[in-house]
Amino acid sequence: MATQTQPQKKVKTPKGRISFPSVFVKSGMQGAEPKYRCTIIFDETTDLTELKELAARAAREKWGDKLPTGFRSPFRKGTSRQREDKSFPDGFSEKTVDITATSTRRPVVGDVNRDEITAESDEFYGGCFGKLIVTAFAYDKGGNKGVSFGLLGAQKLEDGPAFGGARASLEDFDGPAAPAAGAKDPLFDM
Repeated sequence: MATQTQPQKKVKTPKGRISFPSVFVKSGMQGAEPKYRCTIIFDETTDLTELKELAARAAREKWGDKLPTGFRSPFRKGTSRQREDKSFPDGFSEKTVDITATSTRRPVVGDVNRDEITAESDEFYGGCFGKLIVTAFAYDKGGNKGVSFGLLGAQKLEDGPAFGGARASLEDFDGPAAPAAGAKDPLFDM
């Protein structure tokens, strides 16, 4: 008798800060399969019950009620992002929790009005506020065992200060150079 698996459940995350979005073009670490990915950062007081239940369901389907040794949780404390010099990447702190969701298929990306954002632009960026739609799956690959989130969709809810420091704008460039007054133009100097 074949066992039936339950349909994959999808969950909408609470509102958080979007970080490291790669939702229009796949990215990946050297040697790893490129994927669409997005990290979302929550304040440590955010209610993540629904996400935790989703992750627990995926773990139980794979391992029952006993997690394997070395189990990797999909939830990361901000302190795990701390650098050697004790600083944090933009948006992360000792009072944050984050998850990263990935997919081999391009996720749907929309704005607060449910209008689709179809191309890479300044509209969906690290630092804006949004939500993700995720699934959860357990993995046991290359000695690594844990639960990860699958990325189905991303929604921008509102703007926030962009992560990554200063950016250039077109106004920073020089305009067309005008010849100095009284100077001869070498193109027509005969």
